Amino acid sequence: MLELKLVTYLSQDVARTTDFYRSALNAQVIEDALPEYVKLRVGGFAFCIDRGSASDQPRLLLEAHPLVDELQRLEWLGVHHHEPLQGQEGRRWFSVLDPDGREIIFGESI
Repeated sequence: MLELKLVTYLSQDVARTTDFYRSALNAQVIEDALPEYVKLRVGGFAFCIDRGSASDQPRLLLEAHPLVDELQRLEWLGVHHHEPLQGQEGRRWFSVLDPDGREIIFGESI
C-alpha cells in the first residue's frame, strides 16, 4: 500500500513563494529553513518549497466550500483567477497561478 506523504515544489525565491501560500491559502509554516526550503501545511496536507528552478510540476487541487467565497477572498487579496469559475457534471472549479506559474485548482462538488 502506498501513501502520499509530501509534495515538493521548486522556486527560485522560496520566501516570496512562501508568502504567497501563507496569504492566499492560509498555509502554516511547519518547518522554516529559509532560504533553502520551507515545509507548509494546508489542512491535512503538507508540502515543501525548495530552492531551485521551477519546472512543470504537479498542480495542487484543493476543495473549497463555498467556492465562490474562496474566489472572492483571493480576488480581494489581489490573486486573480487563471481559469475562471466553471463547472460540469456536479462539480465546479477555478484556478490561480502561484508566483512561479504553477496552477492551483480550487473545486467544489455541487
